[in-house]
Amino acid sequence: MTQADLLVQQAKEGNIEAIGTLIAHQLAPKHIKTQVNQKSGVLNVLFEAEKTPSQAQLIPWITKALNHLQPQGIQQVRLYGRIQGQSEITWKHQIELKSLGQNLSITKSTIKTDSSKIKSKTATHKPYSNSHAKSKSSSKSSSQKQLRNLEKYAPIIESLHDQRLAVIATASMGCFSTFLPWIYVPIVGTVSGAVGDGWITLALFIPAIVVALKGDRLTPLVDSPRWIAVIPAVIASFIGFFKILDIGGLSSIGIGLYLLTVSGVLLCISAWFLEKRKIDKTQLSIEFISNTIKPLLDSLHKQKMAIIGCGIFGCISTFLPWLHAPMVGTISGTSGDGWITLPLFIPAIVLGFKGKPSAPLVQGHRLAVIIPAGIAGMIGISKVMAFNKIKSDLSDNIFGQALSASVNVGFGLYLLIAASIGICVTAWLLEKKN
Repeated sequence: MTQADLLVQQAKEGNIEAIGTLIAHQLAPKHIKTQVNQKSGVLNVLFEAEKTPSQAQLIPWITKALNHLQPQGIQQVRLYGRIQGQSEITWKHQIELKSLGQNLSITKSTIKTDSSKIKSKTATHKPYSNSHAKSKSSSKSSSQKQLRNLEKYAPIIESLHDQRLAVIATASMGCFSTFLPWIYVPIVGTVSGAVGDGWITLALFIPAIVVALKGDRLTPLVDSPRWIAVIPAVIASFIGFFKILDIGGLSSIGIGLYLLTVSGVLLCISAWFLEKRKIDKTQLSIEFISNTIKPLLDSLHKQKMAIIGCGIFGCISTFLPWLHAPMVGTISGTSGDGWITLPLFIPAIVLGFKGKPSAPLVQGHRLAVIIPAGIAGMIGISKVMAFNKIKSDLSDNIFGQALSASVNVGFGLYLLIAASIGICVTAWLLEKKN
């Protein structure tokens, strides 16, 4: 047995010195120094270099290496990165080695079982077995490819400074606004930004995304890179603002112009005010999910969960199209009775979260949810009936028939009615189910 084999064997047995030696040997060509220690089943690894060690490269590498070794007595690995000679930790990351190891062992056992099944069927169904094996192999390789992609890009997002992440998000919103409605014109209909100046504003948001992804992602954008991101975004925002001021007459402003203007403003704000903020997003998201969302969902009664979901959909329906009509264009619920139906769904959400989560809504609370939702549903049904009556009245002559053919009930009204029915049904049928 060579010295290298002996080191690997010792590392698998949980020898910290052996693990540290193997890690240090691999990272020495990259001029990255390491410090390794263990306490209560937790392996702590500190990476130090003249510049901030690359989190995007080190996390996938160390995860793969330790999963290959599977050192005994180590369930968790905590990684830290800092600039050599400084005491402040630049980034940190946590790996649950035990759970990853279990997943690997499950995968292996599953593959063995499938192989034995294929082998047993070979005698009677050989052609099918070959194709089945090929499909298994292709699906396995596809899954592995997806996992590799996740491992590749997840650390990039996690390592981004909050300011850079906000800049990318707002710039992406600005780009997306190009393809949304900018204006509603009678007869013509909906006009998106892609028809006109949208391609200019799209190009103005791209520099922000590029500079936010370039350089050291752990540090904020300052000086020239920040100006490169901010100045084009300001211009794009001004274009949107002047478009809004310029639109008048029978035309109405679309959501795309509002989103364009807001995106530019938010990008500028985040570029300046989030400069000094850096949060461990991985740990924060894990703690938020494990401490807040998961316990709430686990304890929430199915009836309450269904009522809350339907209530949210009912609220969303207010902002969706209720009617499509020629010359007028798309009319959402906010142009009329949507502001009445919106508050009628709020009791469902409020009472769904109120009281003991595991207990269903009964008696007075249930009626307080059903009655407003039922009223909202009746408003929706009456609107659909009224629109259909208008269509039938218009069909008396040829011109009216052509006009009525282009008048359609929007998706928002149907969602409103469905949400109302959903609340009324689930409030009774799911009372005893949990």
